[in-house]
Amino acid sequence: NSQNDFALNSSIEQLKGGVSEKIKEIRSDVIYHIAFIESALDDPEHISLDGYDNEISEMINKNISKIKKMIDTFDNGRIMKEGIKTVILGKPNAGKSSLLNRMLGEERAIVTDIEGTTRDVIEESVRIGSLTLRLSDTAGIRKTDDVIESMGVDIAFRRAEEADLILAVFDGGREISGEDKEIIKRIVGKNAVAIINKTDKEIIIDKSYLERNFKFIVEISAKNESGMDKLENCLEKLFLDFDDNPEQGFIANERQKNCLEKSLENVIEAKEALDEGVLLDGITVLLDSAAEKLLELTGEKASEAVVDDVFSRFCVGK
Repeated sequence: NSQNDFALNSSIEQLKGGVSEKIKEIRSDVIYHIAFIESALDDPEHISLDGYDNEISEMINKNISKIKKMIDTFDNGRIMKEGIKTVILGKPNAGKSSLLNRMLGEERAIVTDIEGTTRDVIEESVRIGSLTLRLSDTAGIRKTDDVIESMGVDIAFRRAEEADLILAVFDGGREISGEDKEIIKRIVGKNAVAIINKTDKEIIIDKSYLERNFKFIVEISAKNESGMDKLENCLEKLFLDFDDNPEQGFIANERQKNCLEKSLENVIEAKEALDEGVLLDGITVLLDSAAEKLLELTGEKASEAVVDDVFSRFCVGK
């Protein structure tokens, strides 16, 4: 049921246990050090903790980095697997509905020269290259006395606030208007692509103004479909140009993310406590909590895992 190749590869890696193997590596490292400290405290004549503060500090820093990296995969994994929540934004007659229809390959939205045709949100999913977009075409942005149309404009901006991606459509055959500037103002800092539409006509829009406000700009003609390949390449660069590899696995759900976040909090607390001079037996309490959250993902108990590790690694009699 994967919606694209990225999601398919990530799901396969989940089945292979790629994520669980990474979690096992971290918890095994943490449990080893807990077991070592507890063994040394029980048998100080044979196991020394001299200089162990540095070793435990190195382990903590290493695993803070690993856990953070795993948590960071959640948003990319969610977006790529569920689809990119995309809002098409623009003033009336900029070509939003035409763009939607071209991306879908069918006449899904009504296109006319009459401003304000689109009042409600039209939603569809579409495959663009290796990506899946969950498209929302919204009402044209303009000041209006029409109550229903005004509600549509409010909804459009709310959708833009929640979007993973905004396709801001501008009429290339017109100067930048107050409505265009309002759109730009409202999406500052968002993941947005400026689309200069109607390149089949003379382009008079101030491109330099858009370049100052957008990192990505694509010129298209939704009417004759030119430039759609450039839009596809732009979106793939925007969403696939990151360090995460689907074959390395992604955090798949909120439960996994929450367990990792709680574990991270405990490990960071252990680091802060160590820096403040707390004795190693106190550090193990925090590390034990961190291990408990990691083991929760597989239904194991930290206390049992530590005991098993003590007897398997160290010469400690029962």
